Amino acid sequence: MTPLIQDKIDTLMEIYSDFENSAGEFKKIAACKVGCADCCIYVGNVDITTMGGIVIQNRMESFEKN
Repeated sequence: MTPLIQDKIDTLMEIYSDFENSAGEFKKIAACKVGCADCCIYVGNVDITTMGGIVIQNRMESFEKN
C-alpha cells in the first residue's frame, strides 16, 4: 500500500473514531444491533466510499482463513 493511501486510511480511521465518540450514546438506543441488517437490506441503501471499502477489505484479509 502506498504511503498516500495509508495516510488517507489513517485520516479515515480518525474520522471513524471521532464519530464513535460523538455518537456512542445515541447508538445505545438505536434500532439496529450487531447482526441485524433488515433496514440496510430491505429499507434503504448503505453506501461506502472507496477508502471505506479498502479499510473493510484490509480487515477481511486479516481474518484467519478456514
